[in-house]
Amino acid sequence: MSVAAHVVLRQAVYYFRRRLPKVVPGRKPAHVFLSLRTRDPVRARRLASHVSAAFEDLVMSAEVHSLTKTQLDGILRRGNEVGHSMTAPSSFNVSENGVALPALGFGTSPMTGGLTPETIVSALKAGYRHIDTARKYGTERAVGVAMRTSGLSRKDIFLTTKVSHEHLRAEDFAKSVDESLAALNVDYVDLLLVHWPNPDIPLSETMSALAKAKRQGIARNIGVANFNIGLLDQAIKLCPEPLVALQAEYHPYLDQSKLLAAARERELVFIAYCPLGRGRLFGDPVLAEIAEARGRSIAQVALRWLVQQNVAAIPFSSNPQRITDNFNVFDFVLTDDEMKRIAALRRPNGRIANPVERVTGGWD
Repeated sequence: MSVAAHVVLRQAVYYFRRRLPKVVPGRKPAHVFLSLRTRDPVRARRLASHVSAAFEDLVMSAEVHSLTKTQLDGILRRGNEVGHSMTAPSSFNVSENGVALPALGFGTSPMTGGLTPETIVSALKAGYRHIDTARKYGTERAVGVAMRTSGLSRKDIFLTTKVSHEHLRAEDFAKSVDESLAALNVDYVDLLLVHWPNPDIPLSETMSALAKAKRQGIARNIGVANFNIGLLDQAIKLCPEPLVALQAEYHPYLDQSKLLAAARERELVFIAYCPLGRGRLFGDPVLAEIAEARGRSIAQVALRWLVQQNVAAIPFSSNPQRITDNFNVFDFVLTDDEMKRIAALRRPNGRIANPVERVTGGWD
């Protein structure tokens, strides 16, 4: 069996160890696929498509079909820390519609400065395929220029933008989305988020406007950002279309365990902004010690910590070498002890973005 097939299969088994037991309790996911392919190929293909197109092709291939259960078990036991690799897939997948969201994206918030189209092109050349922007950032035009000059096909880039809290009335919302599409010079975005909640505007009106964008095809997927659990549940209930993602601040200095657990329970992808704490992490002695022992940078360790929790992250740098270095987090694994030491760095005052007045009920 090819190396590429091994990698995709290990990634997929991670996913189905979480999801498939709910469907077929008490059986190993990989074995279930072998039997499904024989007895119900239509269902096998549908389930496989929720992981990735590569896995869909793989499970329907003669390569996998010819494997025995013993051979399959051997594949899943061999390799470089297979068990760890299955806990850190290179992409996130939303089971409701099969959306694959890259685990590392490139953030374009102007708060960190230094953003040009050339910077974004550097990120795309380094391997990033998720670009995160927002109407509020004022960076959509630069993102659009970078996408057009990168040489990449539009379908190869996962593009996220957001509607600011000032524009959550239905008419304003639609206008904001139209302006975003014009600035980006695209026909659609892959993910459209409500940037922040606004207690002065009915959430039902905002969710209807968000759902309308999806139904029109100008947003392939929709979600929210900076919602607490209570607001998240309201949004899910009020939105006529399914939400697929929650974006929120998350880094080792901010405990988001409750919010992360809530997102998982609701089967939402969790996307971490400020994953490097806007530079606050770089002087941390624990991260420095782990980074030195690993021969890695502090940024790589912090990003790996997020990815290993199956959290997507959207770091930013204006330095081409750091952009590349930040992306190289998929070839090492943190130990359980290292993960715990990093989690223990959380601080009561660790939050950076804190307009709490917008968040009814406060932070979780």
